[in-house]
Amino acid sequence: MERFKAIAIGGVPASGKSTLMKQFITDQSLNNKFKNWSYGLLNGVMFDNTYIIGTYKADQVFGGTDRLSMAAPASMQNFINAVHGNIVFEGDRLFTLNIILMLIKKFETHVIVLNNDEKTLEQRHKERKDSQSKKFQKGRKTKINNILLNKDINSISQIYQLNTFDDTRDLAKNMHKIIYK
Repeated sequence: MERFKAIAIGGVPASGKSTLMKQFITDQSLNNKFKNWSYGLLNGVMFDNTYIIGTYKADQVFGGTDRLSMAAPASMQNFINAVHGNIVFEGDRLFTLNIILMLIKKFETHVIVLNNDEKTLEQRHKERKDSQSKKFQKGRKTKINNILLNKDINSISQIYQLNTFDDTRDLAKNMHKIIYK
């Protein structure tokens, strides 16, 4: 029986999660036709047997899973049990300890955490014109660090710094290799 794959992407705000997903989708759509799908409070696009969760529009700074309901994690837990395909997602709403541990039980799971130095993050926050407080940003960093403390998750995690668009493009290509190897 084929074991499907899951890629869970986490990172502090402005670390490049949505940009990475946009690149992953762009690369994927060059070779495949995609279709929209929805399940409970989740939605996204699907290529072959890979479900990408979230809506990624070129002109949206805050897209992806940020557009999902705050109640989406309950749908995600049901989706994990029901789906027969690969899953790729990013973002705070779904990048939780419980969801990742559920993925590990059913999928060959890869956890990608994006991080950058404070100067780069600060510049990106200015460019995005976001109003996320330092307290909020610190809370996201603490949440990710706590998830990485779990030995099962830590052993399947990789941390990346996306300083340039070439870094983003390279990681998107590596994600394709993970899904389709």
